[in-house]
Amino acid sequence: MKGNANTSARAARLRGRQFAAPPRPAILRSDRRTRIADKANAWSTGSVMAKDDQVLLDDDGQLHYRSLIDHEADGAIASVRQSYETPKGNAREAGQDAELRQEDAERELAELDDEDRQDEVIEDRLKQRRGLKPLGYALLLALLYLITLAYDVAAASGLPIAPSMQTLAALTIGALIMVAAHWAAHKEQDVEEMRERQPENPEGLRQALIQYLAAVFSAIALIIGIGLWRYFTFEAEAKATGGIFAGGAAANIAFTLLALVAFFAAYLAGQAYLKLHPLRKIRAKRERTRERRKLQQNLIDTAERIKTQALLTLQFLEHDEAGVVRQIEAWREARKDKFMHDVRVREHRQRQKQPKNATAPINDTHTNSPPVIAIDPMFNGIDLGGLADDVKTRANHR
Repeated sequence: MKGNANTSARAARLRGRQFAAPPRPAILRSDRRTRIADKANAWSTGSVMAKDDQVLLDDDGQLHYRSLIDHEADGAIASVRQSYETPKGNAREAGQDAELRQEDAERELAELDDEDRQDEVIEDRLKQRRGLKPLGYALLLALLYLITLAYDVAAASGLPIAPSMQTLAALTIGALIMVAAHWAAHKEQDVEEMRERQPENPEGLRQALIQYLAAVFSAIALIIGIGLWRYFTFEAEAKATGGIFAGGAAANIAFTLLALVAFFAAYLAGQAYLKLHPLRKIRAKRERTRERRKLQQNLIDTAERIKTQALLTLQFLEHDEAGVVRQIEAWREARKDKFMHDVRVREHRQRQKQPKNATAPINDTHTNSPPVIAIDPMFNGIDLGGLADDVKTRANHR
């Protein structure tokens, strides 16, 4: 597509065919045919005007063909204005859509700002808490698990199953103790939360307390049961070896106490870990809020750029449309001037070709009377005064 009158004035604006300026009208791209037609009509008009100046004039005294030039130019201007309405409408629509998106993003950003301010207050209140971080908590549980693993393996060694299954049973026992400790600490946190909401939900506090006690006593019962199981295993080994191994009473009491200590240590570690859970939760929420705020700000910036580009595109299209209209107006005047120049040239040449003595006077050679004035029957009237003088002269001579 060839550039329009103001192509060099383009700035950063919306791209795409739906926003592009339409091509220039055909009358501005190539006027060779128009020039040939005007030349032919000018010569025929000049030939007619050399004989009669009024035959091709309208009521306003303008040549008919000049009026046709005006009609053609007016039609081209109307077509140009209509063709520019589509990209201008697309630019306006893009700007309006961007403005709506910007308003939505600004409203969402304001809500996120309010929410983040509230979360900031909560975070400031929770910053005073002290506890275990996820890595420290995991390392402590691993250490306690390894401490209980030895006598768990000893307890599982008496099972009438394959050695690999005995090892799996021993690993599972230690894991159950650590999970029970964490679960008990978690239920203790639920009890504290439900105690704060006791007036509005008293039944919830009772259920949370039951679950907490069940978790603690179930873990203790598991440890004691494993201790009894270990006792019978050691007794069986002592009998099978003929007393090489000592009985299991004292050892199992020590192992059971050690398991209980490990359980309560894991339970306290779980409490310390869960104590910081609200702080970690609110920080994670604020981090997500920051990401959402960044996203909404990007949407606002993008919408602002689109609005600016839509405005620049609309200004460019209006400026370009005005330039094309001015080109058509200049084309109209230049075409009229060329047409009239050719008309005058043709008219002048036609008049030069007409005979100069076409209306010579006729003299009466047989009388002494003055000559009769020759008249043009199409354009001149009869000379009555000359006829009367001729009659008086003839009468006097007689």
